[in-house]
Amino acid sequence: MSTTYLQRLLIVTFAYWAAGLLGSYLSLPGDAVSPFWPAAGVALAALLLWGPGMWLGVLAGGLLIQFQVAHLAALQQGWEPVLLAFCAVAQGLVGAWLLGFQRQWQLLSGSEIFRLMARGALLSAAVGASLELLVTLLSAAPSSHGNLPALVINWTGNALGIALVAPICLLWANGTALGRLLWTSIPMVLVSAALIWGVQQLVDSRVKQVSIELNRQADVLSEALKARCDHYLQSLTGLMQIFRGSEYVSREEFRVVADELLAELPAINAIGWLPRVEVSQKAAFEASASQELGKAYRIQPPADDSHWLQEASSSVIYPVLYIEPRQGNAAVLGFLPGTSEGAAMAMTQAIRSGKVAMGEVGEQNIGLVFRAAMGQDGKVMGLVFAKLDVGLLLAATEEAIRNAPLRLSVQDDNTRQFILGQAEVGGGLHAHRSVQVGGRLWRLDFQYQQPYVLDVVQAGLGLMLIGGLLLVVVIGSTVLLVTGQTSLVGQEVAKRTRELQAVNQQLRENEHFLNSLVDNLPLSLQVKEAKGLRFKRVNKACETLFGQSRQALEGQDDASLWPPEVVASLNRDDRQALAGEERTMVSEERLPTVKGERWFRTLRVPVLEPDNASSHLLILREDITEALNNEARVQELNVALAERNSELSAANHQLEQLSRIDALTQVANRRVFDEELANEWQRCARHQLPLGVMMLDVDHFKRFNDAVGHLKGDVCLQRIAQLLSAAIQRSSDLVARFGGEEFAVILPGSDLAEAQSLAEKVLDTVRQAALAHPDSPLGPHVSVSIGIACGYPVQHDGTERLQLLALADKALYRAKATGRDRCLAMAWPESHS
Repeated sequence: MSTTYLQRLLIVTFAYWAAGLLGSYLSLPGDAVSPFWPAAGVALAALLLWGPGMWLGVLAGGLLIQFQVAHLAALQQGWEPVLLAFCAVAQGLVGAWLLGFQRQWQLLSGSEIFRLMARGALLSAAVGASLELLVTLLSAAPSSHGNLPALVINWTGNALGIALVAPICLLWANGTALGRLLWTSIPMVLVSAALIWGVQQLVDSRVKQVSIELNRQADVLSEALKARCDHYLQSLTGLMQIFRGSEYVSREEFRVVADELLAELPAINAIGWLPRVEVSQKAAFEASASQELGKAYRIQPPADDSHWLQEASSSVIYPVLYIEPRQGNAAVLGFLPGTSEGAAMAMTQAIRSGKVAMGEVGEQNIGLVFRAAMGQDGKVMGLVFAKLDVGLLLAATEEAIRNAPLRLSVQDDNTRQFILGQAEVGGGLHAHRSVQVGGRLWRLDFQYQQPYVLDVVQAGLGLMLIGGLLLVVVIGSTVLLVTGQTSLVGQEVAKRTRELQAVNQQLRENEHFLNSLVDNLPLSLQVKEAKGLRFKRVNKACETLFGQSRQALEGQDDASLWPPEVVASLNRDDRQALAGEERTMVSEERLPTVKGERWFRTLRVPVLEPDNASSHLLILREDITEALNNEARVQELNVALAERNSELSAANHQLEQLSRIDALTQVANRRVFDEELANEWQRCARHQLPLGVMMLDVDHFKRFNDAVGHLKGDVCLQRIAQLLSAAIQRSSDLVARFGGEEFAVILPGSDLAEAQSLAEKVLDTVRQAALAHPDSPLGPHVSVSIGIACGYPVQHDGTERLQLLALADKALYRAKATGRDRCLAMAWPESHS
């Protein structure tokens, strides 16, 4: 990976990140899309300028801007930021592919501008918007990208970013005139920025209006909710009237008042009475209550004594004595609400404050509300409690906003529990209010959801912004086209001037090259006019050869160099070359020079005009005098060399024979035997053929030498070799002298029986020869002993071949040990013998 490539990647990453920050700054309030996304233009320009390898820089810049803009929210959106960064890469690659990678964009013609705007901006932006729509649809977290206005703005922002930024980058990178770039591109960007700023200001104004409306509705609804809650809670105060005149209230009196309240307040499910009972009087109270109620009444014991409420130093409890409606609530009689920690805290607050206190809202949005009843002596007589359906209490508020774009959530600040709705999700506008209900703080969150805010804020602005930006693009493209045409004419003139200067320079260089080539040519060169045969041009070799300068020769003819008889012959050859059908003519000439008479090989070539007529004659002369003088000597040397080569070949053949033949017996020597044995071993192993080896030794040959001398011994060995060669007649067999008086025979393809038969034939041949042996214990004639070994070779490391040879030598030893003048055969491996 080159340093230049890494530098370009860093440049693209930084440029995309900076352009992305600018685009996010220009995004519409409350939305994640921008009506002008310059990063798309940076990506396309980078891919066009430096090739598809820049996709890594675009991806890195896209990831940086996605996570920087999204912050921690991006981590909750899973892979959506990563996929959006890949969408930016895909959009840039598609645009660059449509426009051609690494193409030089001068933007001088309308077709160039149209291709950049139409293909690059419209098509690649459409691809990017489609991919981003797919990502948002597949994403687990809903996004505002999914609505149609946001998608249109997204597509428009990418297209305008490409249409405005990419031309600036391309013009700057390709070295176009700076004035054209400044006076065209910069005003376009400034006007576009001003238009976007104006739209943003209008958007901000509309957002403020929507926010004011939201706060107004939040004030009205929160006040209405507080008034409704207060009305319900204060209803318990009216119930207190029956306890002011007497310390004892009958069940019937309580029922009458409770039924009136239940009929008036539907959100109250039940109303009950909790008298104050000292623990020491628990049994008496149970008896009195049983008589009052007309059935057995027992206080249900608490699960934990720590939840009993106490006053001063005496222990008291607050059991349920009355409850209306009784139907469905009879099981509550005798129950101690104070055993619940949340209810106990509310009861304590009600006793201490003398006001209505509300406990925690439990399952099904039911909460208990308590109010202490005081006697005339100021002591607590008991507690009135009500089961309040909070959901039904809030239903009126929900119904008021059901058809409105407003959403409401209610959270108990003490327990952080949501009584209505859920935690804030998504964007949009929020207004927060707080309401005190029975000593508890409820936090109300009123929200205009983001789609509604966008619909209100962006109504008509998208078309206005898109129309304005498109107008800027059209005007800028027109200016680019007009200025480009003017620049194109000037560049074309400058281009033609440069081309003409280059052609003239090339002609001068070619003329200099040809003159240098002609002057330094080692052959004598003459150019003659076809009419008059006068010299038009000569080179330095011609000046040196004939001893005259170029100035003296040019304009003259052959008469200035040679005598008339030579001139006549040369002129004849010249005219023949000019008029001949063959356009080249080669001849050998003998001409006088400053060095004496020299032989030349002359080449005449006519120079033709377009009408095929000859205008000049080109004559090249090569001095071949030395070559002709050396030709005879070369022929003599070639003959001598041929004779020498013949002698050397005969000597080499003789040396080859001497190196392979035993000098005394004229059979193969030991080296040839070893080579042939190795070759035949491999061949028989490949073809699965048997191989036999025969070892032959002359019996009592030492006595023969001692008796008649070594010269007669050599003759005996020669004779034995002849007899052995005569008996072994197959061309594939090889007879060799193994050493001293020993001979060896290689028998390819022979099994043990064939080898033994051949050995018997050798023995008979030697016997029939009747070679005299003056000192043999076996008789008056020379005899031989033969050892034979046969087997099937295998392709291994060669040690088996030596084993076969050793086995034949062993067989020979046994043949000599058992009486000589005989043969003995053994199979290999030896275990098969």
